[in-house]
Amino acid sequence: MKKALIFSIIFSIMLFMFLINCPTETAKKDDGGNQETSSSEIASSSSSSSISSSSTSAGDEQTFTMGAMSIDFHYVPGKTFLTHTDDGGSATVNDNFWMGEKEITYELWYAVRIWAQSNGYTFANLGMEGSESTGSYPNYDDIGDAPTAALLEPVTVICWRDAMIFCNALTEYYNANNGTNPDLSCVYYTDSGYLTPIRICNNSGTISWETQGSQDAPYIQSTATGFRLPSSNEWELTARYINDLNIDGDISDAGEYYSGNNLSGAYTFCIDEADVNPANGIVDNKDANDLVAVYKYYYQSGWVSTGVIKTANTGSKNANALGIYDMSGNVFEYCFDWYSEGSTRVMRGGSWENASSDAITGYVLYTTPIGFGYSVGFRVARNVL
Repeated sequence: MKKALIFSIIFSIMLFMFLINCPTETAKKDDGGNQETSSSEIASSSSSSSISSSSTSAGDEQTFTMGAMSIDFHYVPGKTFLTHTDDGGSATVNDNFWMGEKEITYELWYAVRIWAQSNGYTFANLGMEGSESTGSYPNYDDIGDAPTAALLEPVTVICWRDAMIFCNALTEYYNANNGTNPDLSCVYYTDSGYLTPIRICNNSGTISWETQGSQDAPYIQSTATGFRLPSSNEWELTARYINDLNIDGDISDAGEYYSGNNLSGAYTFCIDEADVNPANGIVDNKDANDLVAVYKYYYQSGWVSTGVIKTANTGSKNANALGIYDMSGNVFEYCFDWYSEGSTRVMRGGSWENASSDAITGYVLYTTPIGFGYSVGFRVARNVL
């Protein structure tokens, strides 16, 4: 196992060197998982939030229907949980929240984007259907095209800024197509009075992180009912959550969480070799990873390809204990937090073109607000009010 861990570290270093020199994205591993981020910069629910119903339990589902489109969420109770790849730290999410069941599909992205562009929105990037394209960076031939048979694969080739304003666009798209259901309020604004939702972003290399109301520092309406990006801690709590068995406010006891070096939904160390004892009836090692994640490499006396060559439909693997899919693998997911304030934003979860060791729950990466690639997408969350 020590040898496997050494190979994992070497592979991660090689991956980092590739990504920082690759124009599609920049990323780095961090053993942390608990970023220090100003409360004014985290798009999480406010401390005054409360459970909307006393009967709401972990994993309960909520669906928003918008004409022919819909999006599902699962309830995540705020808890204290372990962090880092070695479970050596801890963090607390104080408020309950709803997390998107799946990564945002290209089908939903396209429908919302087309509507939004006719209603005052401007995106920096038009998005791509999954990871396949007949072109190459930066001139992918399939950018912004109408959905095809791969429409349920995650949207990619969008930057953090695109994902942020999409949350507002999705909120307003829902309001325009929700029938008689109550409207939702946007989360991100250009002004401190929360009158004008931010609807425009671009690919400017100038990061205006000190300019409140800008595309890099939107005003956040903490009591908003609309869609938003999850914080990094919300993401990790969702990825680790199994059950608070003793109802003590944390998921730090045996059997309550997926470890920091496990994939979300799998119970064994991420780079273990293929199941050496299948006769015992326990699905473990690589077989456990394969059930929950789309990823490219696993470890067996060296890194070996799984045969994965592209993104998959969202939800193609098993869900974790909360009923949430693809928290490990398929595409990296943007979180709201700054990784390095004024420079890079957090992304998490691993992807189809990376190793199982990059898809573990305690793994943290980063990218610039304008970085993008065909292995990065996002999911959305909502406050509980």
